[in-house]
Amino acid sequence: MRAVISHGHASVCGRPVRNDDSVGRESASRVGRPSGHRTMRPTLGLVLMVFSLICFVGTTNSRAEGEAELQEIPLGKLKVSLPATWMSKPSASQMRLAQFTIPAAEGDAESAEMVVFHFGKGGAGAAGANVERWIKQFEPKGRTVKLVEGKSSTGDYTLVDLAGTYQMPVGPPIQQKTRPLPEARVINVMLRHEDGPLFLKLAGPQKTVSAAIDDFRKAFGLDASTEQEQKTAESTESGK
Repeated sequence: MRAVISHGHASVCGRPVRNDDSVGRESASRVGRPSGHRTMRPTLGLVLMVFSLICFVGTTNSRAEGEAELQEIPLGKLKVSLPATWMSKPSASQMRLAQFTIPAAEGDAESAEMVVFHFGKGGAGAAGANVERWIKQFEPKGRTVKLVEGKSSTGDYTLVDLAGTYQMPVGPPIQQKTRPLPEARVINVMLRHEDGPLFLKLAGPQKTVSAAIDDFRKAFGLDASTEQEQKTAESTESGK
């Protein structure tokens, strides 16, 4: 921060600072002191220094608050910006590039999770097989499915939006244990990438996932305006 002095006047952070000999001085005759007595008074330099410090601290705090809103996460050659409130967790397997816990929204009893998987080029199979597997992770009764194909700056993607009772994995993936999570929502994405597709999963209670989906889309460039809804085997069978 700089203090600017021109034409006998000083300013700091755009605020004028008085520069006259009356600051901090009292007439010796008015207080009954001998005329030769010297009184202590703040100098112009001290005033400027204090104002500069205040401005510097205020600017630094504002910048720190802005930086705390997002966190940049490297995912191989890809970098994404996620909310700082999404807490990183140690990956449960080598196939997980990253995983995060998302705080529960008001009204939800538990948090949500966002996971990024990478299996290499050609890994994890074709989109159709994955879509079928994702749908089967929900109980048929009350299940809703929306399948779309879209485009992002990274590559084309397949997105499946599911709601209902989710058979949520618990414990180490190798054990393949699950527990039912009613009123759940899961967004599964297969995002094509030059190094092989990234598989994204945003899963948890409906309110929490719904509150997080805009940040999720922004982070990976999932543009809803490019999406075309597709039919699933389930919708074809039901005549939808």
